[in-house]
Amino acid sequence: YFSLKRKNKEANKDLDKSKLLGAPVFPKDFLENHNIKENDYFIAQINLEELKEKKTLLPKEGFLYFFVDVDSFEPKVIYTNEELIELCDGINDGFSKEDYGDTRALEMIFDDKLEEGNYLLGDIDQNLDIDMYMDTKGYVTLMCLDALMLPQDKKVLLFTNLAQLDGYYLFLIKKDDLKNGDFSKVKFVDYGS
Repeated sequence: YFSLKRKNKEANKDLDKSKLLGAPVFPKDFLENHNIKENDYFIAQINLEELKEKKTLLPKEGFLYFFVDVDSFEPKVIYTNEELIELCDGINDGFSKEDYGDTRALEMIFDDKLEEGNYLLGDIDQNLDIDMYMDTKGYVTLMCLDALMLPQDKKVLLFTNLAQLDGYYLFLIKKDDLKNGDFSKVKFVDYGS
């Protein structure tokens, strides 16, 4: 599980930390090499070294980047262990705050003591009835963002129909793909209630 802490201004020393929104740091020509388009909304940067002590199927080094196409809701989750050299400040500036919310960085603080809320890698919550959206057989949750655990003072992640007081953004991956380090077939579910 992780909590989120608002960063009004990102310090240089924090640019490569795990975060929701904000200014990601990429390898050279990352956006072009991975066909990131202007309607691909940047969601998160996960520094896997922050999780290397955890027993997971994730790589122990490198970064995961999460994007969602705001028109089709198709996700792009990209893993890289290349050297980071390009800061992409203002990556979501083309999206209006009225429609897409506050895009300032939220630092991810991983905490084994947390027992609910936002998390990486877990079983799909059967209470959500996600089977009505897709066949979930063989899938696990790669990342879950819980609306109740997002800052309510400045709305964030408004680009889908997620109920701001009760709902989830879920990135789902087949367990076999996770074992093989293949993030190309991740599914995105906006579960609002």
